[in-house]
Amino acid sequence: NPEGPYALGGFSFGGIIAFEMAKQLKAEGKKVKILALFDSYVYPHFYYTNPFVKKIVLTLYKISQLIYMAFNMFSSVKNFKRRYGLLKLKFSGLVLRLKYGKEKQYQMQFNRSPKIDEIHGLAFSRYNIIPQDIKVDLFRSTENIYFAHDYNYLGWKKIALGGIRKHLITGNHSEMFLSPAVEKVGNILQKVMDSDDSENFK
Repeated sequence: NPEGPYALGGFSFGGIIAFEMAKQLKAEGKKVKILALFDSYVYPHFYYTNPFVKKIVLTLYKISQLIYMAFNMFSSVKNFKRRYGLLKLKFSGLVLRLKYGKEKQYQMQFNRSPKIDEIHGLAFSRYNIIPQDIKVDLFRSTENIYFAHDYNYLGWKKIALGGIRKHLITGNHSEMFLSPAVEKVGNILQKVMDSDDSENFK
């Protein structure tokens, strides 16, 4: 379907990429009928263009995130097990890196090159998001496991100027594409794709 209209979607940071794709397609005169954002968060430093300001805002966010994660880890057995698993993965990664090197460690643990994460890190730290007259469907997990400056719309309210249609999905960020949440996501997404793209936006 080279001429559109297009249906785009992205999970987590992928939602930021999908939004940028929609912006560029719109600039070319193309139509994006659906932009689905699956628990995608607009980090506060994305709003700024000045590198110094971006760095300060990102540093403050990282500090807030560390504090939040420390409390969140002990908020429930489920969260403790999740954080413990992530810490265990990180520690085993350090052992593998010392033994085999960074490239081999990434291949063994994640089946990808560390260069992918390095490029992702550059994009994450440098990207500047520009508000657009674009409508989005925000699939939002109900359990918060990360710090956010806007838990209601995950930072999209002043970016998606065309409106936001929010869909709540039971569970957390890591469970959105696991059963039983993924079945609900699939059903809602099908309804979104079948619906009039002008209805129920706010």
